[in-house]
Amino acid sequence: MKKILVTGGAGFIGYHLSKELAEDETKKIHVVDNLSKGERDDLFENLIEKENVYFDKLDLSERSSFEELDDDYDQIYHLAAVVGVSNVMENPVKTIRVNTYSTLYLLDYIAEGMQQEPKILFASSCENYSESIEHCGVEIPTPEDVPLCIKNIENPRWTYAGSKILGEIACMQYAEEHDFRTSIVRYHNVFGPRMGTQHVIPEFILRVQEDNDVFKMYGGDQYRSFCYVEDAVKMTINVMESREANGMVVNVGDDNYVQIRELAEMIFDDFDVNPEIDDEGAPEGSIEKRKPDLSRIKELGCFTDRYNFIEALRKTIKWYK
Repeated sequence: MKKILVTGGAGFIGYHLSKELAEDETKKIHVVDNLSKGERDDLFENLIEKENVYFDKLDLSERSSFEELDDDYDQIYHLAAVVGVSNVMENPVKTIRVNTYSTLYLLDYIAEGMQQEPKILFASSCENYSESIEHCGVEIPTPEDVPLCIKNIENPRWTYAGSKILGEIACMQYAEEHDFRTSIVRYHNVFGPRMGTQHVIPEFILRVQEDNDVFKMYGGDQYRSFCYVEDAVKMTINVMESREANGMVVNVGDDNYVQIRELAEMIFDDFDVNPEIDDEGAPEGSIEKRKPDLSRIKELGCFTDRYNFIEALRKTIKWYK
């Protein structure tokens, strides 16, 4: 039986990933989360009641938590992190501490505390490209091998990207020094059911239901490429299972390119409303365009797009209604 650890498994992507993995009853899934953001809701309870799933509430930014882990995992998906722009802006020191310590302690545990050396997949982010796109003339769609930069270290927003860049470096260097396998995925605007309320799609869905005559938004002229969570999870598993992806950074996303104003109008259409849009302009540090170059994940044979954007958006709206 393959034994798999999922850190951050009560969170948005972590839950959907754990659920997908648990469909294979020949796999034993160990879900770890401190529940600081992930919910122990009915969906999560149903997941951890499965015979091949078990859960521990642990804070992996505390070294003592690793005493509760097993030492014979075949695969480790490391998704535990402080996420969400508003959450990061309000808690920059916590973001640095949790995201950095949890990764370094986990890598130390793999290198020093395990009977075998599993493959670790590190969940990173397209936020790593933001300053490069804005200030370094990086192309759109953006490939994985562009330079990564952070211009303003005083802006608390960049504590998240900084922690993810450090995590990527740490995974690569630990894997090289201690001879274990690793892959890194950079998620691009993943969305879907159970993603909370602080991201653009669920925020728009919930605010449309307030039935206001004026709909306020920020950065309506910006463009994003959105990826449905079930496709993102399938691609994540494909990258983990791919031998060719060992030692690689891989963009995980979709080919669509949606203007934020048009996104709002799609949601208006679903609710059959037509409020006036009040665009307050983009927030500081937010980039105009973001779209992944998906050549690498397609060449690896790991890409999937089972859901087109409109279909996936409707499924998400239905869940939040």
